[in-house]
Amino acid sequence: DSKFPKEFYSLMEKIKQTKGEAVFDWPFCIYGANLETGLCPFYPQTIGVYSFSRFHGKKVIGQYYGRIHPSQIEPFIQLGFKDLFLYDQNSNPLFPSQKRCFNDSEWKRFEDFYNKNDFAGLNLYTDIIGKNCEDEFYKKFGQPLGKIKIPYSGNMVFIPKKRL
Repeated sequence: DSKFPKEFYSLMEKIKQTKGEAVFDWPFCIYGANLETGLCPFYPQTIGVYSFSRFHGKKVIGQYYGRIHPSQIEPFIQLGFKDLFLYDQNSNPLFPSQKRCFNDSEWKRFEDFYNKNDFAGLNLYTDIIGKNCEDEFYKKFGQPLGKIKIPYSGNMVFIPKKRL
């Protein structure tokens, strides 16, 4: 009776077993009902992805708050994440997407953050980032361990972090 197919639970278990204390959902969503602030341009697809932590048991970046204070997202703004959400104003507002993939300096910012933290890997929402950007992620981080389709969020792949 679950809203998720059995493949979802299988992938969540693989994520749970992967070394690392957190999962980096990309794009992530930090949002508050007061609508004054937040980091969630892809709201329709990503508002609830933080809740997958209950299945894989890892920490995540993201949360829905009843009320949010700017100080709660300030660390992510300081790290430059606001500039990495490349929202395409011409995309479908009910299922928005990125307008392009990262340039060299954006990739550096993304990779620096990812590599400095104990992530098990990336949960990548491929319908948002587009096929070209998806391929760039695979070139940089490796092939996914699994792929699932999540209601309202679209296709998600998990790319385990390469360990040295």
